Amino acid sequence: AESACQDRSFVEVSRLRNQEARMAFLREAEQHRCQVTGEGGNFVAMETLFPGEELAKDLLRRGIAVKPLSAYGLSQHVRISLGTPRQMEAFWKVATPLLDESGCSRDY
Repeated sequence: AESACQDRSFVEVSRLRNQEARMAFLREAEQHRCQVTGEGGNFVAMETLFPGEELAKDLLRRGIAVKPLSAYGLSQHVRISLGTPRQMEAFWKVATPLLDESGCSRDY
């Protein structure tokens, strides 16, 4: 890990990939009218209309792991780690029916 952090070109490529993943996620989330927070890092917090614990369980049953944020006082949020385009495509394929049904339809 120390060597990777000292490799400036690796760090820059990683930063750019993360930025691209974040922007792609935000564009998709907007299409589903999901409110997303979190600047920087490799994850976002997404608000839903139903408890984050329920969404996390439903997604896990379908092979997608997200973390509910109720322990932090955010009962309607889940933490989503940003991954490769293929991983994020898998997330949206599974999450879209759950979110579009009633999960992210709040007007904001």
